[in-house]
Amino acid sequence: MRVAFRLDASKQIGTGHFVRCLTVANWLKRRGAHTRFICYPLPQSLIDQLDRQGHEYYPISELAEVVSKSKGQANTHGHWIPTSLDTDAQITIQALAGSDWDTLVVDHYALDIEWESVLRPYAKKIFVIDDLADRNHDCDFLLDQNFYLNYEDRYQSKVPQHCRLLLGPKYCLLRDEFIETHQVRNSSPNIVNEILVFMGGVDFENYTMKVLNSLLLCNLNNCSVNVVIGDSHPDLIGIQKICKKQGFNCFVQTQKMANLIVSADLAIGAGGTAVWERCYLGLPTITLEVAKNQKRLIKDAAAQGLIYGPEINQEDFEGSLANHIAALMENPSLRQLIASSGQYAIDGFGVSRVMDELYPQIELRKATINDLDILYHWRNHPSIRSASANSEIISLEQHSEWFKKVITAPDRHILIAQKNDGNLLGMIRFDEHGTEVEISIYIAPDLASQGVGSKILRAGERWVFENRKGITGFRAKVLGGNKASHHLFQKLGYQNCESTYKKEVKYET
Repeated sequence: MRVAFRLDASKQIGTGHFVRCLTVANWLKRRGAHTRFICYPLPQSLIDQLDRQGHEYYPISELAEVVSKSKGQANTHGHWIPTSLDTDAQITIQALAGSDWDTLVVDHYALDIEWESVLRPYAKKIFVIDDLADRNHDCDFLLDQNFYLNYEDRYQSKVPQHCRLLLGPKYCLLRDEFIETHQVRNSSPNIVNEILVFMGGVDFENYTMKVLNSLLLCNLNNCSVNVVIGDSHPDLIGIQKICKKQGFNCFVQTQKMANLIVSADLAIGAGGTAVWERCYLGLPTITLEVAKNQKRLIKDAAAQGLIYGPEINQEDFEGSLANHIAALMENPSLRQLIASSGQYAIDGFGVSRVMDELYPQIELRKATINDLDILYHWRNHPSIRSASANSEIISLEQHSEWFKKVITAPDRHILIAQKNDGNLLGMIRFDEHGTEVEISIYIAPDLASQGVGSKILRAGERWVFENRKGITGFRAKVLGGNKASHHLFQKLGYQNCESTYKKEVKYET
């Protein structure tokens, strides 16, 4: 598998695009993929990260023979590249030359359908990562991991009909360090003992200093403050000086962000990728808009209770923020509510979901009469019968009669799950009830403990999305003692909304 990434990172652009792509690239690399980053010259610290992880880095400056002067760009962020879109496309084509590419990942606000259409012949799939929804794309997949109240409508008519939209925090691209550090916070302490400040990897407008000045207006008592900045921060020396003077801890280009989040009781941070890292680890955060494209994200996520996104008086930024810091420090119930809501929204399987979409290892096909025998064998296996509402052994005659009815019914769908090599993995069935489908799923008995259930269920959800457009919900009935199935559905974001109680009595005569 060969995957190329087109993105940039700078003081103007920030490092969020780089972080998102590096998360995807690391996942692919562990599974044997060949990865290549095509960028204008990156800061040395980011180049070092690529080197450590074994990713190829193709700086565009080394392909100068095709560079031309910039033309006027219609794209809002067109000034992020120093050339015309056509020239940038030709540069990228040269960087891709000589290889067949499975996927081209594009995470860049300056690039749109005009650029992507030129690159279309050079990769089997184009995967766009975006969160602006302000331009058209020519892509096969589009990921927007942010929460918006109307995210289903944001990309309507902006992508081709065949494009698969991956929208919302369930597709959040969390880095490995956060998955490995995951910790459920049972409750927020009544007293805030530690505050984390992180305003982005670059913080070009130096919001970090404004936040520190606001903290100095608060009564912090013995509360410790951890400040994180990148090594390209425009006021690195100034931040270090004020931290030293006030006894704050300053971390420059730290690799221990997850640990700092877990140990903190309250954060003050920018919108963007870091929002979901803090949510996942249950850290209530005052989230500030440091770029125009963060405004909608902060507003909608705050409305959902995932973050605290106050309106800051810009004429008295530091005093206004200090008031909100003090208010949240004094309200442990609100902090706990924000922490719980954030953790509920992010389950940590976002990267896996994205990869299952891009590179599915499981195929689903409609069952035929030729599948009757194998389904009969699975259905009567003790491990499957014990998890079924009817645990009795059924006869081949009963099974045949039922099966022939189901495979011809327009509102019932039996799908066989198999690997790309044809080996069978299990079965998933959807029975339609209005706008909902009820799910039944069997895993091949010899594979029951190998984690294929979640892959079959995700593949099934995709099948319904693509083939049954009127369906808006899924439901499943699971026996109380079937812990594996409960775990499976909870893992994929299903909510337990029904309880069934049973009692057997014996009357004396």
